[in-house]
Amino acid sequence: MTQLEKQLQECRKCGGVNLDLSGLDISDLGCVWEFPNLQVLYVSSTQVNDLSPLKDLVNLKQLYVSSTQVSDLSPLKDLVNLKQLYVSETQVSNLSHLRGLTDLQVLSVSRTQVSDLTPLKDLANLQELYVSRTQVSDLSPLKDLVNLQELYVYQTQIIDFSVLDHLAENGLEIYK
Repeated sequence: MTQLEKQLQECRKCGGVNLDLSGLDISDLGCVWEFPNLQVLYVSSTQVNDLSPLKDLVNLKQLYVSSTQVSDLSPLKDLVNLKQLYVSETQVSNLSHLRGLTDLQVLSVSRTQVSDLTPLKDLANLQELYVSRTQVSDLSPLKDLVNLQELYVYQTQIIDFSVLDHLAENGLEIYK
């Protein structure tokens, strides 16, 4: 039995809600069709580059795709129950498909090609944002995110943090 088969079997045992494929030698997520109620999916450190098989996983709450070949987040645009999304160390550059994910609480895009945070401006439930080692230089799209508690901006192009002063007064921690 391969590692993939073992992980799929484990997922079946837990009711098909949690699937960990991290570190496996896979490039295709076609196997997820079998788990329409999937809530947590780990595919970090794989050769995955296409998230299309996830587009109908409307119950998905946590998705870990860090250290993959993923560049396109459009298949996630209708996953409105997503609360945590980790896409660090990927080829992602465009966050526009995340606009409608208003339940998103944690987003990690560190070590990506992301430069524009404008698509995040209406994600009112966002609590943690990781943008370290990106091309981000403007934090103004975040100015109305009153629930933002932690912002990680190590090694970015950001110079002016004053646009978030009012959030810092209310408890926002900025790690720079």
